[in-house]
Amino acid sequence: MKNKLDLYIFTSETIQDDPELKPDLKPVFKEIFSASKMSILKKETSAYKRLIEEVKLNPNEVIYVDDSKENINAAKDTGLQTILYTNNNQTILEISKIQSESDNQCLGAENGI
Repeated sequence: MKNKLDLYIFTSETIQDDPELKPDLKPVFKEIFSASKMSILKKETSAYKRLIEEVKLNPNEVIYVDDSKENINAAKDTGLQTILYTNNNQTILEISKIQSESDNQCLGAENGI
């Protein structure tokens, strides 16, 4: 991937508070959101609306990865780009594809296409 992406975690619980994981998560992820701490449910579109407000991005600027079809559908209904997680290689490939498509759209806009 050419461009650096800001990474966030949106977890149902509080994985970020695990003392063994915390030191590994902090340098990689810009912010970690906990649905339980935010009193929201990942299966509801309102959760993703709140997240995009929190990160100050447009929905189409967010790539959301989850292993739950229900959560993916809620995120997609909010306008996020989504990837249903099955394995790491598939996820990396799909993120690269989305990023490449985005780069091509930006290039077209710059060239007046």
